Amino acid sequence: MQRRNGSRYLEVRVRSKIKPNTKRIGIMEQGHANERQKVGVLAGAIAEELCEAYSDTLEPSAVARAAMELHGELMADPRVFGMGDEPERSN
Repeated sequence: MQRRNGSRYLEVRVRSKIKPNTKRIGIMEQGHANERQKVGVLAGAIAEELCEAYSDTLEPSAVARAAMELHGELMADPRVFGMGDEPERSN
């Protein structure tokens, strides 16, 4: 997502397998070193949270790998950033 001031952030969304209408969102600033790996860690952590909360059947390591692959695909297309209004966060 891109803020009005031009800065960008990433929303990492993971949907529950047990409760398909439930998803958790993690947000991180875009443009940091090892961003792809950080996206994977965030996605895996969200999956673990869903497993704890709902006894979900997600495999956190598989979710992390999928998020890293998707990150690479999305970053190849600069038009992927939509408008968002999430306040900036410190890392």
